[in-house]
Amino acid sequence: MVNRPLTFGSVLAESDIRWQPWPKDQVPPNAITRSMHPGGLVENRGAIVRATFDVGDPLKDDRLVKGSGSGFMAAALAPGKRAVAIDLSDQGKSAAGGFILPNDRVDVIRTFHPDDAPNEFSTETIVTNVRVLAVGQNAQEKSGERMLMGSTATLELSREQAEKVIQAQRTGQLTLLLRAMTDSATDDAAAQQPLTMTIIRSGNASQLRVR
Repeated sequence: MVNRPLTFGSVLAESDIRWQPWPKDQVPPNAITRSMHPGGLVENRGAIVRATFDVGDPLKDDRLVKGSGSGFMAAALAPGKRAVAIDLSDQGKSAAGGFILPNDRVDVIRTFHPDDAPNEFSTETIVTNVRVLAVGQNAQEKSGERMLMGSTATLELSREQAEKVIQAQRTGQLTLLLRAMTDSATDDAAAQQPLTMTIIRSGNASQLRVR
C-alpha cells in the first residue's frame, strides 16, 4: 500500500510503501503482494512511478519502471507517441515562473525573425496541449519539487507534431506556455484549434491566423 501521494516521475523510497492486509478476492490485477514478492519493499526501492497513486492505493507492478535508462521514457510514452527533446530559450526556461513540471500540459511557441523583416520579431504557435515528459535529461526532484531549471524539455508528441517542432527548432527559439490543469481538451480537439502568428513591427503587435 502507498503511504503518500505519488505522481509521474516520482522515485519510490522504501518508506513510501507498506504491507497491508487485503481480502484475497479483492486484490487488484498486477498488485504487488507479499505472497508473490516477499521482498517487495526493498526490491521496489528506487523504481520510477509512471502513473499516479493516492494514499492507500495498492502498489501495482505495471505502474513502475525498475532501474534507470531509456526504458523509463519508453514506458512513459502513450501508444503511438514520440518523445522529442527540445532546447529552450532563456525566456522559455523561466516561463510560468519556472514551475512547469513533468506531466503538465503546454503549448509550444516559436519566436523568430521573418524573412521580409530581419530586424523584427514574430511569434507562432507550433503545437498545443502537449504533455511534458521530463525537464533536463531526467525526471528528477529538487527539494521535493520538479521544476523547469534545465535547458531542455522532453515532450510527448504525435509524429506530425514532432516534425513541426523539430523544424521550428531549427528556425527560431522555442518557449513553453503552461496550460491550466482544468483544461480537459484532448490532443485531437486541440489540434483543430486555430494557430496564430503574432507579428511585431515598430512596437505594434498584430495577429495572423495561419490555420
